[in-house]
Amino acid sequence: MDRPNVVSDPFAAGAVAANPDPTCQKTISQGGRAADVTHTLASWFNPCAFVANGPGTYGNAGRNSLRAPSDRRWDMSVKKVFYPHGERYRIELRGDINNILNHTVFDAPGNSLASTNSFGVISSTVVSGRVIRLGLHLAF
Repeated sequence: MDRPNVVSDPFAAGAVAANPDPTCQKTISQGGRAADVTHTLASWFNPCAFVANGPGTYGNAGRNSLRAPSDRRWDMSVKKVFYPHGERYRIELRGDINNILNHTVFDAPGNSLASTNSFGVISSTVVSGRVIRLGLHLAF
């Protein structure tokens, strides 16, 4: 897999003088491509911190050097066991709640250097929301 060359700190906002692309000399608010701020949905990292590597060369970007937003889901499970007639019958009542706090979990930002519109932009979520499951189990 091709990796780009890193010419600046990807998490530092602002214009990148080391990038030869003229649109990287201005921030987004000034009409350019460089990020005004980082760690937002519109610009998780500064896309101007990367340039394409030359043909037949390897880029200097490290493997897993960029991380997606953290996953902050909390899951909970509750189970109660009843013995209505001694040890012969057993009833288990169970409730599972995934993403109990209902936090939005964002997907990884766009990672294709060729796509200038979505590189570094988070455009989707991973989890749709809270999921609740109830179950009843009879053992005899």
